[in-house]
Amino acid sequence: MPCEKCEDGKVKWGSTGKCEYDTIAECEADNKDYYKKNTMRPTPLGKKSYEEYEKELKEFKLSTQKIDLSVKDDAQNAISNTADIIGNAVGIVRDSTTEANDMLKYIRTQEGKFDKYLSQLKQFSKDLDKKQSELLKIENEFDQLGKDLGINVNDIPAYKGISDMYNEAIGMQEEIDEAIDKMNDVLVI
Repeated sequence: MPCEKCEDGKVKWGSTGKCEYDTIAECEADNKDYYKKNTMRPTPLGKKSYEEYEKELKEFKLSTQKIDLSVKDDAQNAISNTADIIGNAVGIVRDSTTEANDMLKYIRTQEGKFDKYLSQLKQFSKDLDKKQSELLKIENEFDQLGKDLGINVNDIPAYKGISDMYNEAIGMQEEIDEAIDKMNDVLVI
């Protein structure tokens, strides 16, 4: 509120003040606190007074603090929940990794055994094939000899032994082939 000159030459403070000052400087000096207070705190647009603005600003700051507290609570909850999940996962990860490593070790050990067995079974199969061919050839020779001599070869003990061994070799060959198939199925897994 500025100092104004009165009709009688004196100066008054504002439009409603008393005409009591001799100069504008004296009026401003006497009212410097009020003048300073109002010049340092301009009234924002749309507000009746600086006090109204201050009150609204204070309410805004309080609401901002409430939002900040809400966000802070959400952050603390998220951190706490995440820490719980990590804490629970640590044991499971450790245990499952140990189990997986043990299982891999076991599988590798078994795989080595399987490879050994598979190799041996294939060799037995190959050897049996040769022996079956040999037994079949001898059996055929016995059959031919029996025809040539007119005798019953079934009465000859060696013929019966060869025939029995040939049939046993065929049975074993089938078991070996089944074992090889099973082992190959396991190795595929």
